[in-house]
Amino acid sequence: MCYRRLVMGSFATFSLAMGLGLTVQPVLAQRTRSLELDRDVYTPVWQTMPKWRGKLLLRVEKNDTKAPVIDALDRDGYHEDILFDIPDSSLVGVTGTGASSDGSIVVGGYAFSADSRRASLIAWIAPDRQRRTVIRTVPFEATAVTLAADGTIWAVGNTWDNVKRANNTKNVIQRYDTAGKLLSSLKVLELESPARIHGDANERSYLMASRDRVGWFTNSNQYIEFSLDGIELNRFDGPTGIEDSTPPDGVALSDANDLVVGRKVGKGRGTELLVLDRPTREWVPVSVPGQKPGAWLAVFGFDGTTLVASPTSGKLLRLRLVEDPSGKK
Repeated sequence: MCYRRLVMGSFATFSLAMGLGLTVQPVLAQRTRSLELDRDVYTPVWQTMPKWRGKLLLRVEKNDTKAPVIDALDRDGYHEDILFDIPDSSLVGVTGTGASSDGSIVVGGYAFSADSRRASLIAWIAPDRQRRTVIRTVPFEATAVTLAADGTIWAVGNTWDNVKRANNTKNVIQRYDTAGKLLSSLKVLELESPARIHGDANERSYLMASRDRVGWFTNSNQYIEFSLDGIELNRFDGPTGIEDSTPPDGVALSDANDLVVGRKVGKGRGTELLVLDRPTREWVPVSVPGQKPGAWLAVFGFDGTTLVASPTSGKLLRLRLVEDPSGKK
């Protein structure tokens, strides 16, 4: 390991429907999918839960200190510790991280000055780690960030009104270029299912990117997709059984727009993996090779089209999502 610091109804039914002037919709068959183990990867044991974004496994250490550390590990085992400090700040907090396929990193957070003034920010860190752009985003504060396929920075969070808290704008999506220019700001329309946290759908939510869109899995168990220019494309209800007391064991979006959610099951809080079948809008279980019933599994993300998950600290499973030739659901 290298290391560097830093279907259809009957004819009779069809005829009747035509006589009534109704449109008959075909019954769509679910795709059958399965997971295949590509390989196991062993890493240093982590103390804070990581996530996979772009080509990097990311986690934050020493958060809410003068200089948090972004721990980054790529698919080849190359490891970096990236010091995330803000000049003239007494304390820095990281609220979200993301990465792209070229190795660049985005960080959402805040910093306190020496006289205790708080400023929210988003930072872009180039693949060479030598170039950084720090964007002061006040009054917007990001809780989740990602890098889209076109290189733009996406963030979801709240815009704060420091005079009257009731006027805070929640569930805002903002886009920036890597030079720090604000490209768009969108207040996401009221969610079809109520958010659990006082109307705030972004706390503990997942913002992810594929080759042609950005997906947001909210804490109200709803998945919303956007085009790269910030236009909403679609919404899907999340799997049943995900509630405030049983949040998902991770959510992942692949480059090919496969969406996987880890759902807690059983008294032992084991994990079941579900894949969104887009035509039917249903969630289909997929088994994990070698996973025992009732076992826990964390979904970290997709490395391209390879799912990265973990059964325990220090071990990664790299899994391929394939069509199931057996046709079993």
